[in-house]
Amino acid sequence: MSAPAILGALAVAAVAGGGALSVLVQRRLLKPWVARKVAHVSFGAAVLGSWIFFPATPWARLWAALPPLVGAAYFGALASGRLRHASMVRAGSRRGDPRGLLAGPLGYMGVFAAFTLIFWRHRPEGIAALAFLVFGDAAAELVGRWVPSPALPLNRRKTLAGTLAAWGAGWLAGWRALAAFAAAGYLPGPAAAYGAPAAAVALAGALAESLPAGEADNVVAPVAGAVVGLVVFG
Repeated sequence: MSAPAILGALAVAAVAGGGALSVLVQRRLLKPWVARKVAHVSFGAAVLGSWIFFPATPWARLWAALPPLVGAAYFGALASGRLRHASMVRAGSRRGDPRGLLAGPLGYMGVFAAFTLIFWRHRPEGIAALAFLVFGDAAAELVGRWVPSPALPLNRRKTLAGTLAAWGAGWLAGWRALAAFAAAGYLPGPAAAYGAPAAAVALAGALAESLPAGEADNVVAPVAGAVVGLVVFG
């Protein structure tokens, strides 16, 4: 499949999905924080999954970095006030403040673009760390809000259930992602060998996500996971 075709499909999905979420938030049919997590997971899963289909050319990773780079530019324009979209700001920022987009969505897109360029699909630490960012980070907030459990001593805004959910979801997502890239021939098999290292990456991400980093957890958690990944994947 050609790179322009993949990017075109991602662009159509992003515009349609973002528009639908914006309308749902505007009409109060969906809470902004839920819309934020839906966008968080759907965009990340689509972009990370698309890596498998890019042609084996030296420019492939540059093409693959375009969606998060465009996303970073969009959220940067919203945060600076050069572009106005009230419902998107409410959905993307935890406090409804455009400046909150700088560490949240903008950080998310920036990490995705950087990891695409640095690690790409032949480096398991980057794949596992991004899988944690997509699924583990989302699970932390969803479970943390819905499942009653004790608050963490170092960060009263985070809960034990949320942190455990981040670890579990990040581990499973990372392991499955690595298995998929191994099956596609980009990583050496067997898939079972990635279970323990993926668990270590997810644990590092979950612990970093639990820290009082505010909206910067979209940067702190995957970076922590990647650093541990450099060790456990050798």
